[in-house]
Amino acid sequence: MANNTIYIAAAGAGKTTLIIRQATELYKRGLPDDKKVLIITYTDNNQNNIRQKFINEYGFVPKNIVILGWFTFLLVYWIRPFKGTVIEQLYNQHIGMSFVEGISGIKTLPNGQVVTNYHNDAEKFLDRSQKHLHSDKIAEFAYKCWEKNKTDLLDRISNIADSIFIDEAQDLAAWDFEIIKILIKSDKVNCFLYGDPRQCTYKTTASPKHSKYSGDIALFAEKEINQKRRKFVTIDTTTLSKSHRCETPICTFASSILPSFPAMEMCLCSECMNRRKAYTLPKGVFLVKEQDVQKFVHIYNPLSLIWDKKVKMKIQTKYVLNWGESKGLQAEATLIYMTKTLLDQYNPSIRSKKNISQETLRKFYVAVTRAKYVVGLIVPNNFDNSLISLPFWKEI
Repeated sequence: MANNTIYIAAAGAGKTTLIIRQATELYKRGLPDDKKVLIITYTDNNQNNIRQKFINEYGFVPKNIVILGWFTFLLVYWIRPFKGTVIEQLYNQHIGMSFVEGISGIKTLPNGQVVTNYHNDAEKFLDRSQKHLHSDKIAEFAYKCWEKNKTDLLDRISNIADSIFIDEAQDLAAWDFEIIKILIKSDKVNCFLYGDPRQCTYKTTASPKHSKYSGDIALFAEKEINQKRRKFVTIDTTTLSKSHRCETPICTFASSILPSFPAMEMCLCSECMNRRKAYTLPKGVFLVKEQDVQKFVHIYNPLSLIWDKKVKMKIQTKYVLNWGESKGLQAEATLIYMTKTLLDQYNPSIRSKKNISQETLRKFYVAVTRAKYVVGLIVPNNFDNSLISLPFWKEI
């Protein structure tokens, strides 16, 4: 019987470290030369991060461990050997992927009604060149490959891979969930998934399928995979519940952004505590008045985080990323350029406040939790902090 676990992680809880440790243990235990451990994640940044951590730890990436993207996994291991069984013209044709923003294969009529504009599978799944699958439908196509080749496809996966590790599982969506369900219920390969639903800032597709589970693979598993008589996957909410990265003030403020989830806690192990003691500058979450930004930058040399690249930065810093892009990274100190909508939420003089989207709150959570020791939130010089209960930063 396969060992399947979903780990729900706090930001900075060490999920990448855990993945590397678990994958390495499998490698050291002695895998056959033809068996691999697959480590899959959605973003290129995270693939590079995992690869670099292996190199930092061991000097190389073990030959049986393959680090790849989610779309590459679907294309190489699911689709290419079986693509012709879904669309016959693809039997002897190499196929790639065309990235789609939004949803492919639809059009809006003059009356506002949205309708599909394809008549068969080739038109639905392929771009005009007939050589590339639309990225938003690649998991659905993979599912169709499985429907027509259930035994052969899963035998192929299990012959290649001993275990599959999927990082940033909160980024999976729509038909991706069906692929996960197939893998877990097959009992042919060990599946380990890791994610923080609060960090669902990207999605593999804009498809509305399974939208009620968006960002929450654990909820999908509870409702759609596990059964009363059999538990196919364990949901672990404790192993990665404490942050090795963030100080308590950062954990507390980050938890307030999305309060429906369990609160973050700072790890109190001796290694983490000793590392924190070595940092001698003032720590915490501070409101940085615009007039003090230059001094803050001079003292902390922070990673600057902006909502988007159109933001005009008053002070240039060496490292700048937008909130969503920063996921998976960390810095000793960060400086966050707040959006007007977020500032208005904490402004007591504004009574009618706009609702903030879950996407914005999740990206803000990601931005806040990049820092180990210090978070600076830029505010106007006359800002009233009575609703946010954070201190103003002052140069010591």
